[in-house]
Amino acid sequence: MIAEKNPVKRGRPVGSYGRKKREELEQLSQQTRLTQSQPDNMSDTEPVDSDVEVEDLTSKFSKILERAMKKISQDLKDLDDEVRGVIENHTKQIKDLQIKNKRLAERVSTLEEKIQDLQREKESHADQINKQERFSRRNNLRIVGFKTEAEENPIEIAKEVFTKAGVESCRIERAHRDGRVVEGRNRHILVKVSFYMDKVTLLRNSRSHLSQEEYYLTDDLTLIDLKEKRKYSREVAELYRSGTKLRFLGDVGDLQTAGDFNFVFNLELDKKGGNSNTNFKARAECLALMKFSSSY
Repeated sequence: MIAEKNPVKRGRPVGSYGRKKREELEQLSQQTRLTQSQPDNMSDTEPVDSDVEVEDLTSKFSKILERAMKKISQDLKDLDDEVRGVIENHTKQIKDLQIKNKRLAERVSTLEEKIQDLQREKESHADQINKQERFSRRNNLRIVGFKTEAEENPIEIAKEVFTKAGVESCRIERAHRDGRVVEGRNRHILVKVSFYMDKVTLLRNSRSHLSQEEYYLTDDLTLIDLKEKRKYSREVAELYRSGTKLRFLGDVGDLQTAGDFNFVFNLELDKKGGNSNTNFKARAECLALMKFSSSY
């Protein structure tokens, strides 16, 4: 019998495993990989009870929260005490200021009353002084616009002017230039006459008798009366432009009734061509009475 070359081997190859053996090896490999993936401390220690750990953490958190709440409560109390102290301090300051303000208000009220009394006293003194000054100027009048010449004699000039105004026998006590020197302007000639009625006549006649002259006569007013007169200057100028010219018409009876005489206050106007009178801003505090009418 002749042997065959390369005979066919039957059965499992050498070094191979069976199906059952392969399954066991696979399970063992999976367990090995799972063991390697876990932390070392977990692989070496026993498992911890989860309930005990949660209770411990809860206790620690409660203590931390309690300490935080106590601190917040103390901070709020300190802040409340601080705010309360500031409010009390400010309240006290406000009350002190209110008391001080009340005292100052009372003092101001007292001072205002004193100021009003002083103001009334001042006005009364000014009125009395003005009356005295009016009396001292009672017989004075002014020549306005007369040309200044060298070596002039004011008394002779006054006599010349008064003669033209229709009072030849007027007695003159004194006459002189008055006021500060202004280039290009003639200073007034201040004249004092002996008799008051001569002054009244001169002022009454001056508008008609001196209408062609470059100068005119006017009363010697106090500063207060002059300021009062200037309040009406615009209205007087408007009336003059409209054809209403003003001149003095008061007689002796009117002047005596009026007390201290002046040529400023209580103006009554008759418009040219009419008979109606027009009150010209008469002031209650003025004692003198003036009457004017249209010149003819």
